[in-house]
Amino acid sequence: MADPRNLGINLKQAIDILGLQPSQRSQEHLFKLTQFLRSQDGFFSALSHVDTEIIGKWLGYEYVYPAQPVYKQGDFGESMYIVIGGTCEFETPNYATASGHQIGPDLLLAVGQSFGEMALVAPRRPRSRTVIASPESGGAHLVPLNRSALSSLKFMGAAQADAGQALQAILSACCLGVLRQAPGTRSAEDVEMLAELMTNMEAFKKLPVDMIRRLASDCAHVRVPAGRVLFEEDAPGNSMYVVISGRCQVRARPLAMRSKFGGGSSRSLLRPGSLGIGMTMTPRRMH
Repeated sequence: MADPRNLGINLKQAIDILGLQPSQRSQEHLFKLTQFLRSQDGFFSALSHVDTEIIGKWLGYEYVYPAQPVYKQGDFGESMYIVIGGTCEFETPNYATASGHQIGPDLLLAVGQSFGEMALVAPRRPRSRTVIASPESGGAHLVPLNRSALSSLKFMGAAQADAGQALQAILSACCLGVLRQAPGTRSAEDVEMLAELMTNMEAFKKLPVDMIRRLASDCAHVRVPAGRVLFEEDAPGNSMYVVISGRCQVRARPLAMRSKFGGGSSRSLLRPGSLGIGMTMTPRRMH
């Protein structure tokens, strides 16, 4: 007989789970909710099942009627949002990218996409754009993730490695939307948001602020198929890499063996937010 947990749920059932208080959500609830969220291409599909299940305890639910605002420009907020049904739209004047290229006034946010990430890492900064539920969408079903959830993960991460890893995975997933824009085409606002997110990631937290901002402007996004070697130990290179989604397997000969050919290796996994330099790295499939 098939495991009932493996049966997919629909939007209404997901909303029912999100309507429960965190203490009322069972492990089965979180498992089914995780399956639903990760089936949508976008924010949650960039997270592992384990990370999404940990985060699922703190996720909320909001419905916004057509043409009504999720939030308005100038508001202060404490949540980012992920669309799980319907669509949303940015309402903003044209604004220039850091390179002077003009971006159009309206951007559509479809199922799986996130917005408002800056509220997680810059609480004193007001919203830069108004976001509404699309007038033609029949309303927008949203999952808010608030700053207090990140604080809880950070606190728990001191004692539980999984919680700390989930926090890094959230910050990494927040970066993806901007990173997929080619360097030179990112708006000044997007560069600023990416820099704020990177400042809170383990791989960057010891770097000077001006260096992080330059990296946010110039870094590129690379997607590598599972099983392909990213680079090999001792090979010349001119780039560093930070895992944003998925995992990489690291293989390195022990120091005592590096002067010899062959002779065993040590292995470890790099998860989102991890930095890898100078060892053989092979991307793995996400579980």
